[in-house]
Order: sequence, then C-alpha cells, then structure tokens
Amino acid sequence: MQRLTDRLTKIERRRRVVPGGLPTIIIVPDGPDRAQVLADVERRRARGDSVLAIGEADDPLAALVEVFAP
Repeated sequence: MQRLTDRLTKIERRRRVVPGGLPTIIIVPDGPDRAQVLADVERRRARGDSVLAIGEADDPLAALVEVFAP
C-alpha cells in the first residue's frame, strides 16, 4: 500500500495546474475521518490547487455551478 501511495504522490507532483481548469471536488464525510479530509483539503490549497470541499449530501455539479456562475 505504501508503494501505491508513493506513486500517487509522485504523479500529483508532476501534474501541471491548468489556468481556468475545473477544481478538484472532495466530499467531506461527517464521521471520524472528517478532520483528516479537511487537513488534506488545506494541504492541497496551500500547494495552490483549486479544491472544492462539499458535504456528503451535497450535489457536486450544483457546487461547480455555484463556483462558476456569474
């Protein structure tokens, strides 16, 4: 499992941010993993990634519309 995690980390680092691209949508659970997911969201934002965090019951497409609607 650690090898897979290391490979995914390398791929994430190579990824180029495309201006105007869609943000990454992360669904934040209500359970015990909530703090870990929110920390991951903050880490990605600190890296400069565009991240949209939504709740489990929220609609991801509606959240994108709210972000990009004038």
